[in-house]
Amino acid sequence: MADWEKILSMGNKEYIGGNTDEARGQFWQNYPRMAEVTDSVAGAYGIDPKTLRRALDREGFTDARIREHNEFKQRGEKVPDDQADRWLSSETKPNTGYAEYGLDYVGNLIDEGKVKPKGAKFEYDEVVNEKSGKPSFAANGYTHLDNISLTAAMLKYVADTVKRDHPDLSDEEARRYVRAYYNRGVAGGRRWARNGAKGYND
Repeated sequence: MADWEKILSMGNKEYIGGNTDEARGQFWQNYPRMAEVTDSVAGAYGIDPKTLRRALDREGFTDARIREHNEFKQRGEKVPDDQADRWLSSETKPNTGYAEYGLDYVGNLIDEGKVKPKGAKFEYDEVVNEKSGKPSFAANGYTHLDNISLTAAMLKYVADTVKRDHPDLSDEEARRYVRAYYNRGVAGGRRWARNGAKGYND
């Protein structure tokens, strides 16, 4: 039996597999501590926990943790029981920062006072903006918890902007608009809304 076949035969608690959506859903089940902390951060910012989890999924944060989990199994090692707490602590600095999986201009928005992280520790990193091609500043957390908080702070800013721009949206529609504004930036989100607000369905 090939190594990958052995891994796939280990079962859900051992190996996080399946298609992308299944793997991400399995991650949150396998790591209830990560789910609990993420939902708590969402509550602190007054945003929908589901929206925060999905943002982390889509930006690659969850996928990176899945790869780390599965690498233990590929090496034939047991995943540490406290792995979630290791990710959330300051024991090791994340090997991927917000610039790599999130909006790369969040540092600029923090400096402008638009995005307001609550207690997150981070450093600025100059990057090339993926949309404009111009230099921009990302904020990279010192722990994964910091990066979760930075994502929540960005979502809070976007959700508040959507509410001001479109105060009469239903909760379901508001979530769709938040996704568009988050992915495209506020200016891009406003253009998207003016042009028919198509797409971004869950």
